[in-house]
Amino acid sequence: MKTAVISFLSLFLLVLTGAAVLTVHGRSIRKSEMEESAAIAIEQSMEILYADQTYEIRNETELVADFLLNLCCQIESFGDIEVSVMNVDYDKGMLELLLKEKYRHFTGKEGVITCRRAVILEKRG
Repeated sequence: MKTAVISFLSLFLLVLTGAAVLTVHGRSIRKSEMEESAAIAIEQSMEILYADQTYEIRNETELVADFLLNLCCQIESFGDIEVSVMNVDYDKGMLELLLKEKYRHFTGKEGVITCRRAVILEKRG
């Protein structure tokens, strides 16, 4: 009987520890994915606007739309992403965004991560 109780408690602690590790690890993976994806998406939008000029971005609305398109191509995890435009200036090449992702942990509890990114492009010449 004593062995059964010790075995049950050991198994319970193992499952509890595993759940804690998965929750922390999942949050850190989502946070790094959002930060990297936002940085890449902003960089790609600014390159199209000033360097490549693959297609024409004519105003601030199209710049934000291009960023959103690039961000959606980068993010692979499942969650609801809310993007707030803090500041945008098409002429100066400035874009500042606040991203918030809501997702569910494997336990069913809701998690939220935020990321703030800004870029100011310097024109030379």
